[in-house]
Amino acid sequence: MLKFLLSFIILMLLFSCAPFSKSTDIDNTNYAFKKIEEWGGIGTDNGEMQRPFSISISYLGNVYIADYGNDRIDVFDKKGKFIQSIGTRGNDDGEFIAPKSVVVNAIGRMYVSDFGNNRIVYFNKKNSSSGFSYSYGGSYTTADGVSFNQPAGITVYNTTPPYSIGGIFVCDTGNNRVVKIDDNGTFLWSYGTFGVGVGNLNTPSDVAVSSDGMYVYVSDTGNKRVVKLDDMGNYITAITGFSKNLGIAVDNNGYLYVVDSGKNSLLIFSSKGEHKATYLFQDEVQIVDVAIDLSGYIYVLDNLNAKIIVLKVYL
Repeated sequence: MLKFLLSFIILMLLFSCAPFSKSTDIDNTNYAFKKIEEWGGIGTDNGEMQRPFSISISYLGNVYIADYGNDRIDVFDKKGKFIQSIGTRGNDDGEFIAPKSVVVNAIGRMYVSDFGNNRIVYFNKKNSSSGFSYSYGGSYTTADGVSFNQPAGITVYNTTPPYSIGGIFVCDTGNNRVVKIDDNGTFLWSYGTFGVGVGNLNTPSDVAVSSDGMYVYVSDTGNKRVVKLDDMGNYITAITGFSKNLGIAVDNNGYLYVVDSGKNSLLIFSSKGEHKATYLFQDEVQIVDVAIDLSGYIYVLDNLNAKIIVLKVYL
């Protein structure tokens, strides 16, 4: 009897030591998320997109899409109702060739990364082709610090009250750097040259800034990592181990969201770089970008199906 009781106690101790909570491995963390809705579709008509590459949420809650294949910016409300399209194909004022990214600041100014024309296009708060103001870049050289070679991800600081225009951050992909300029296009600083070490980038695809403006995150796609910089462009650390990291975003609580397109997953990290949750997309999708609205809803852009997938996470 004593032998039986000892065996029973040992078994109970073994089971009590087994992990109870779910692992944070990529294939079993969807429990932290709730899928709210999805909308969009492939095409050229109003409300349709072709190979969309970037998504951004304005302070008013409208959704802006860099419609890469249709050479335009599409604007929707937060429920997916079409509002307007901005731009046509070309290299004149207010035109685009394969726009790669878009962002709107808190006072309604829109900035577009005009990938095919190697420039950043700026619109006033009318956000229409007639509201075009001016552009920066348009050259392959880097001599003056504000010329771009295939610019991709773009963001601005500050995009929330007190309505400071702040700086404009651009992933200058072809030059393997991230550049900060002011609202007049004046060069402030840059980070990166081609390579794999500290101070290097390889085909950076997106950039995000923390809500307090203290940290800049760069999606260093070619090196499969996200680099964290301070507000002056100095290296702090990096998160590694991605398959094909593309779009990134930072919410008001400091959480970093990273799209790993190679694994069709969305990963969330704390401001200290701790992995918090992963959403693995089970459907046939090709996710490329992510944006967070002021209510904490997550908007994920599906390039393959030209759709927006809306999620909520519970951390």
